[in-house]
Amino acid sequence: MRFMLLFSRQGKLRLQKWFVPLCDKEKKRIGRDLVQTILARKAKMCSFLEWRDLKVVYKRYASLYFCCAIEEQDNELITLEVIHRYVELLDKYFGSVCELDIIFNFEKAYFILDEFLLGGEAQETSKKSVLKAIEQADVLQENIDFPMRLFPAEVRRPVTQALGSGRVILKRGTIQSVLDDSGANWSSFFLREASWRILQGPSVKSRSDDGKQTPSGFMKASWDLWITKIERCFPIFQ
Repeated sequence: MRFMLLFSRQGKLRLQKWFVPLCDKEKKRIGRDLVQTILARKAKMCSFLEWRDLKVVYKRYASLYFCCAIEEQDNELITLEVIHRYVELLDKYFGSVCELDIIFNFEKAYFILDEFLLGGEAQETSKKSVLKAIEQADVLQENIDFPMRLFPAEVRRPVTQALGSGRVILKRGTIQSVLDDSGANWSSFFLREASWRILQGPSVKSRSDDGKQTPSGFMKASWDLWITKIERCFPIFQ
């Protein structure tokens, strides 16, 4: 397979995956020409067509067209099955997938496709295996993103940069070491600030023993217990 395109009845590209190196200008030209060609065809016409030196296989699902370009020696029927299996995976993940799911969760659609296809060839035909990998990735992403959103930018920056560069293994103490390397002293700030930002309400009347504000109505024991719960709930701190 050379590439896969998803586009709407109005000709708007919703997803494009290229398995051959092409410049952006060439990709746009191919996408525009192919979309116009397919949209101009009637509903009862064959789903296979010869286009330049390639064969194009497409199928419409609701308001979306799924289109694949394959080489001359490739099998069109297998390509149709590949398209259908991808739609089944999207349906399983999103629950009766629609165009809006692709628009607002395009990164998930790409991730599902990457788990399913590798280099233009099907690498995993089991829906259960693909969905399990996606579920695990979702859990990991939530564990990384949610606690980091609780902190101010000056705390997030060195940690997210380290995570992005692959230098950090998610275990207890690694976040603090990254912050120390960046010249920041945040010893007990992390978990206390996380708890404070979760529990912060419109009125704050009391302070903890170390001078930090605590939510009104919370005893010190409850405050320390909540910090302990934060440590246990977020794998990023373990």
